[in-house]
Amino acid sequence: MVGAAGGTWQIGFMGGQEMDVLVTGEIHEWETCEYVRDAIAQGRKLALIVIGHANSEEPGMAYLVEWLRKRVPDVPITHIPVGDPFAFI
Repeated sequence: MVGAAGGTWQIGFMGGQEMDVLVTGEIHEWETCEYVRDAIAQGRKLALIVIGHANSEEPGMAYLVEWLRKRVPDVPITHIPVGDPFAFI
């Protein structure tokens, strides 16, 4: 799956699989993480790792620049890294 699948898809996927952890780029906080919290409260061993929207797309965007440069060499193409949009203090 590419893109933000959304809570309904993520919850449906987790409910239909024997899995330990879901690693995703982003979630709907009011759906997916609450589903995982409820599952843990019920005794299920389930974890959620949320990488973040920008962090999960950054490597693909860097790759896309190299891919495009080979196909359109006369067009200047630049990747400007966004970096981690979150700061912890």
